[in-house]
Amino acid sequence: MSGGHPGRLRRISGGVCVLAAGTRRVTPLRRGRHPYPERGTLRRSSDLGGTSVKVVSAPESNKKLIRDYVLALSEQNYGRARELSDSGWIEHVPGAPPRGLEMLEAGERWFAAFSDWKPTIVEQIAEDDKVVTWVRWNGRHTGEFVGVPATGAEATFDVFRLDRLVGDKLVETRYMYDLQDFLSRLRR
Repeated sequence: MSGGHPGRLRRISGGVCVLAAGTRRVTPLRRGRHPYPERGTLRRSSDLGGTSVKVVSAPESNKKLIRDYVLALSEQNYGRARELSDSGWIEHVPGAPPRGLEMLEAGERWFAAFSDWKPTIVEQIAEDDKVVTWVRWNGRHTGEFVGVPATGAEATFDVFRLDRLVGDKLVETRYMYDLQDFLSRLRR
């Protein structure tokens, strides 16, 4: 597809495109269906000191929101975690029925049992309204946890989370982890 005025933003089937300044060629910035186009941010050339228009994609801002959420949890800042979550947020944990925001404080048992319990975002992948995040939690086992007395050992717990967002709010989280393996490593 070509034609139009240089630098003018045009929407075509499958995403947002920009006609590059000084050309008559369309350059795709985002391919595929995007259910929440309002999450993308347009920046005019005057803001960037150049002649181009930049689109910050929704998947990138979604990944940042999840990083902010994990940081809030690691700081035990449950108020901030609630701000980033929709009031109808649902958590799906292996072996348990779905739960809502009341479960945020359940993480306190981890902080009570593991000193210096800190997350590392190992990897994130985002598409449309979903973000998959591999979070590796590390800390020293200094308190009783699920019947396992303190061992003083360093502990590592890998968690995979699939989050779904609507607009700028977290609405659903599905966790995948192996708690039995983690507990057996603690007992060694």
